[in-house]
Amino acid sequence: MDLKEWVKHFLKYKDLMTQDILNFKDISSTELLIERKSEPQTILLIEDLSLDKVSSKLQENLMIVTLNKKSNISFTVNNWNELIKNKKLAMVFVNLNSLNDDKWVLHPYTHDIICDPATLQQGLLSIAEGVGFVE
Repeated sequence: MDLKEWVKHFLKYKDLMTQDILNFKDISSTELLIERKSEPQTILLIEDLSLDKVSSKLQENLMIVTLNKKSNISFTVNNWNELIKNKKLAMVFVNLNSLNDDKWVLHPYTHDIICDPATLQQGLLSIAEGVGFVE
């Protein structure tokens, strides 16, 4: 299963109770648009995060789905001040081969309110270890 199929299953499962999702629209191989009753949401599927891949979408209701790699954690920490500007941003770090948990979800805006900036990288790495890193 690739990231696109995984995220569709994940979002359908999350939507079982609310029934908010109306449709999935494939925009490209790395982008989906989720048409919802409430508001549309853009999903970016990016295995290796970089600012040029996400910056044009950072103002939208956005979910970034990426692999649970140490380099993606570093990207998140290094670009934290940009990421926390979007109150609706969700980041899903996935390990498709994990035998236990296969993902962890980060909402940078909310996390920034409750976390200590001095231990941000250490805290994110600790959460990510529970899923297992993709190399």
